[in-house]
Amino acid sequence: MIDDPSEHPEKFPTPETQQAERERLFALIDELVKWENSGKQEIFSRALDEIKAAVGDDLPAVLDPFAGGGTIPLEAQRLGLKAFAADLNPVAVMINKAMIELPAKFKNLPPVNPDARATIGSQSNCHGAQGLANVNCFLLDNV
Repeated sequence: MIDDPSEHPEKFPTPETQQAERERLFALIDELVKWENSGKQEIFSRALDEIKAAVGDDLPAVLDPFAGGGTIPLEAQRLGLKAFAADLNPVAVMINKAMIELPAKFKNLPPVNPDARATIGSQSNCHGAQGLANVNCFLLDNV
């Protein structure tokens, strides 16, 4: 989604400035792919800001017509982009439903498990798919 700096000689006129920009972008990618950074929203926000700087505020949707296990649509969703996945393999379709479609439907909602709702209440502060997974949801009063 972000062009190589050599595509914009008006911004990066020399090979040195182009390489410096590439290295800056690669450093951001390096931060994104580290497992320990998977929950750090500020890194994903920085990446989304880079995408917006490249394409504008009207973000494109991502379509993966041969999605398989859904890695590309999942990462697109994590960046805040709308993602669509398709595959001919019914097993891959079910994996995509479980990883991409269902968590998106329950995003930022309290737990769906009735026992968990009874324990912590239905007015909980759940981020992302925490309510679906029933992990680390706290009452709004505790936040």
